[in-house]
Amino acid sequence: MTAQIPDKFVLNSENFSLIGLKGQGLFKPEDFGIVPHFTCTACWRGYVMRYIFTDDQLILDGMRVNVDSPLKSME
Repeated sequence: MTAQIPDKFVLNSENFSLIGLKGQGLFKPEDFGIVPHFTCTACWRGYVMRYIFTDDQLILDGMRVNVDSPLKSME
């Protein structure tokens, strides 16, 4: 079994990988109306997130999502 590509967290310019989570509250693509799709065993969720900690806040800094079809422009 292949492990899921972990979400990344950046704190004081140092990178960390989230390999487990207890509780709820992190973003998901569905929160933005995006439906992720499974593409391989290393990305069974269909997405990987990147967060930064700054000014005592957790900020979503990046989101890579596998989708079934190209997204429409948000203009």
